[in-house]
Amino acid sequence: TSGASNTAGISTPSCGNYLGIDVWFSVVVPASGRLTVSTSTVGGSSLTDAALALYSASACGSTMTEVGCNDNAPAGNMPSLSMSGLTAGATYYVRVWGAGNTAFGQFTICATEPPANDEPCGAISLTVGSSCTLASRTNVGATNTTGPPAPGCGSFTGSSGDVWYSFVVPSSGIAIIESTAGTLTDGSMALYYSATCTASSLTLVQCSGDEGLGTMPFLRFSDLVPGGTYYLRYWGTGSTSGTFNLCVWSPTMPAGDCVYLLELFDSGENGWGTSAVQVQINGGATVNHTVAASNFYNSAVIGLYSGDLLQVSYVNSGPNQGQNRYQIRQVPG
Repeated sequence: TSGASNTAGISTPSCGNYLGIDVWFSVVVPASGRLTVSTSTVGGSSLTDAALALYSASACGSTMTEVGCNDNAPAGNMPSLSMSGLTAGATYYVRVWGAGNTAFGQFTICATEPPANDEPCGAISLTVGSSCTLASRTNVGATNTTGPPAPGCGSFTGSSGDVWYSFVVPSSGIAIIESTAGTLTDGSMALYYSATCTASSLTLVQCSGDEGLGTMPFLRFSDLVPGGTYYLRYWGTGSTSGTFNLCVWSPTMPAGDCVYLLELFDSGENGWGTSAVQVQINGGATVNHTVAASNFYNSAVIGLYSGDLLQVSYVNSGPNQGQNRYQIRQVPG
């Protein structure tokens, strides 16, 4: 902004304590109608607090109408503005100035297209499978969602770029959410519930940072509301971005008067080896359950009828016994 002059004939921006000395950029809106314009500081520049406004116009030199303004982005004093519903293919104009005319200098600026699931109401619907089928996802280009409660883990800040997914809970109330690394090797996610998709109505259920493989997240539930729609918020820990793999699954319910969920855990993420949980019903065949090599979790559902005898035993023949844990509980609960 050094050496810039005031712009006459255009209404004063609605934010950023505009007192003149502005520069201008133009951007063509992509087909989605979604646009994010972001700025950041340049080392050594005295301009560390700026603001920007976005204008629509039928042509350069015609009447310009402000459609958005930002002084301080969710984090820091440099502006970032995310808009949706803009006219695809139209040229919009970006006005940038030092807030309050207190400093002038260099800054960086970029325009990106946020992903379709950048906000809760654009959440991508996930199918709950009977086993985990990982699909590649991304939070590249995502912006920060304001409105929902802070997730409380994953070093989430106002600069974290989050994306959203939704799924409908099966009748069992069981949902297991797994994630593995892609180019993003340290992800985080949080589950929310709401009868609607509005950001302000979302209620935080649980957050996960490093409970999965490596430093990736993992969530599992046995008492969600059957038929309820839940919203999953995903971001790179801190403000990182990249690709990751994600699945939501729920085991097929067996026949019986009641069902038990058996879960096995390995904090070392190297498998149980020859260790196993052995399950027998009414003295019948023994079924072994274990955690595979280079993994951290396994689960099974057990159907029982009234009067059945359930026998559970643990075989501790494998290495690293201090890393192994299992639990069994009736579903739901």
